[in-house]
Amino acid sequence: MEHTKFNHIIKKSITSLKQEENVTVCLLTELEKSALGVLSENKIILSAVNKFQDNFSKKALYVKERKEALLEQLQQILSATEKDNHVIQLKLHEKGKLKEKLEELKRKKEELTNNKEQTAGQQINVDNLKNCLRVCKVLTKTHFDFGNSVCGYTLDEDLNYKCFHLKHQEDQHKVIEYLWDNMPIKSSTTSK
Repeated sequence: MEHTKFNHIIKKSITSLKQEENVTVCLLTELEKSALGVLSENKIILSAVNKFQDNFSKKALYVKERKEALLEQLQQILSATEKDNHVIQLKLHEKGKLKEKLEELKRKKEELTNNKEQTAGQQINVDNLKNCLRVCKVLTKTHFDFGNSVCGYTLDEDLNYKCFHLKHQEDQHKVIEYLWDNMPIKSSTTSK
């Protein structure tokens, strides 16, 4: 914001100086016309005008040189501030992109957190099912309860009895189907 305001002031100063230079040229032209007008009427006036014009021209030339130097300095300042402003705009743009990336990462983190919370219970069931199916490969004795849960008694790799419970009806059907399809000898103690 400050850069824009500063640039505006510099441009306004340059325009003002150029306009003032044009005024000076116009004034000198008018003096020359006036001098020609009084040439035959009054030599004293003409002499005074010529002297004034000479002095004025010298001062105008000095002022013009000063103005040109000032204009050049102002142009350099303007160029530098515009470059600086461009750099600032780039930095702001990069900052905006980083902010967007940060917001996106926050959203992804929230989504992952929500998904993790939603799938936590599901993952436990899936893991339990996988373990049950693995252990069922060495199944020796099984009892099914067709109520709200399934309870199976199995032997693990160390020939220790294990008990597993599955609460979800879908998991029950999967385990039961697996057991019936994969048991070499179906247990006579199985109840329906």
